[in-house]
Order: sequence, then structure tokens, then C-alpha cells
Amino acid sequence: MDYSLTLAEASKITQTSVSTLRRWCLDGRVAALKDENGNWRISDEGLRSGNAPINPSSKAQRTVQKTPAVQTPSIEGALNDALERIVEPLRTAIERETARNRELMEQAAELRARIHDLEGKVDERDRRISELQEQRISELKQSAPTAALLDTISQHVQKSTTTLGTLTNFFKAK
Repeated sequence: MDYSLTLAEASKITQTSVSTLRRWCLDGRVAALKDENGNWRISDEGLRSGNAPINPSSKAQRTVQKTPAVQTPSIEGALNDALERIVEPLRTAIERETARNRELMEQAAELRARIHDLEGKVDERDRRISELQEQRISELKQSAPTAALLDTISQHVQKSTTTLGTLTNFFKAK
């Protein structure tokens, strides 16, 4: 097939706007290829043999036949391929980050469990320290040297109170 017609030339033949023909080229409804400059080239043979849609308002009505999509490069396929090339690395990155996130969540759960265990051990240690302190205080109160010391202090306090009372009475008398 000879792809020699420009969009403007095909537009005159089909009595259709250039934008409509461009859309038909994209949809594969006419046999067309893009040239090296990116311009659409339409098959003259396809248009003249009645394979291209003709504007329904035109005076010369022809049978509308869809041109097989095999004749035009698949833009949809090319876009899907390009999209897949973009999406695949993103999918891989998401899967990698999801796995890493799962791993971090497991580590966090393990750390929370260890913290809970350590808090229990600290509470147990604090309770044991309190018990030992109370036991030591009790032992000190019951030990002979401590009891004797407390008796001596008590005697001194009583003597000081008596002396203070005597001095108070002395000054009151004067």
C-alpha cells in the first residue's frame, strides 16, 4: 500500500475535517502511518477503494468499512508498553518497600515484647529492693548496739528536757 496522502489531501477526498481524519488514524479506522517527521500519511488506495469512512453529510455516499487495525501501528500497544516500562519499576519498589515495612513491623513487635519483659524485671527488682530495705531497717531496730544507742539518746533527751524545765522555772521565779 502506498501511504502518500497527507491529512489535508485525504480530508478533501473524504470531505471530512483534518481533526476527524487524525482521530480516525489514531483509532485505526483508516490505513495510515506516521512518517519520519511525525506527520500522518494515509493510504490513497484505501481511501479510493471505499475502505475509509466518508462524511455522512457528503453528497457522494460510500459504504463505510473499517480498515483492519493491523495496517496501522498500534498506538495503544505502544502506550501500554511505555506505561508498563514505567509501572514495573514502581511495582518492584512498592513490593520491596512493603516487605521492608513488614520486616520493620515485626522488629517493632519484638522490641515491644522485650520492653514489656524488661519492665516486669525492673518492677520485680524494685519490689525486692524495697523488701530488703524494710528487712534491714527491722534488723537495725532489733540489734543490741542500735537499741543501746536509742536508749542513750532517749536519756539525753530526758536530761535536756529536765534541765530546760529547771532553767525555765528559775527565770520565772525571778
